[in-house]
Amino acid sequence: MFGRGPSNRTGARATRTRDTRERRSARGETLIETLCTLTILSVAIVALVLAMGYDFSFDHQSRSAADADTLLVAFADNLQTLAYQSCGGTTPYSTTASSVLPTQLNGITVIGSGTPSGPTQYLAQISTIKYWDGNTSPIGWTSSCPSSGDPGAQQLTITVTPGDGVVSRTMSIVKRST
Repeated sequence: MFGRGPSNRTGARATRTRDTRERRSARGETLIETLCTLTILSVAIVALVLAMGYDFSFDHQSRSAADADTLLVAFADNLQTLAYQSCGGTTPYSTTASSVLPTQLNGITVIGSGTPSGPTQYLAQISTIKYWDGNTSPIGWTSSCPSSGDPGAQQLTITVTPGDGVVSRTMSIVKRST
């Protein structure tokens, strides 16, 4: 009877509640903490996978661009070795351009007409031919053969495109008669 008053009962109950809370916190994380951790980890993993995907995509695009640039310069150099073909009845270089397609890259197939397919097949072609109109100030080019005849200079625009269409490279060169 002594010491069993109402204040002692409240104290015992408070002690039991405090002990229960201490035991719960000692057991580990709560459900909300676990869900927050899983959410953060999931977002981090998704971001990492996306970054890796972009890296692979940019690597492929960069490789295709480098191959196209190499083929474009080689094709331009090879076209310079062809004899000058003046404008007239047929389109200049329509039959001879395919004979100077570049072939120096391993694993790459270069075609001169048609549609390339796949990332290792490239289309290299002369896309436009313009003829010097004879003016020197400013220099002018026309898409058809001048009525006065071929003045001896042509602007060839060449294009190299891979089959996957990732990049397309274009270059213009001037070919002169000798």
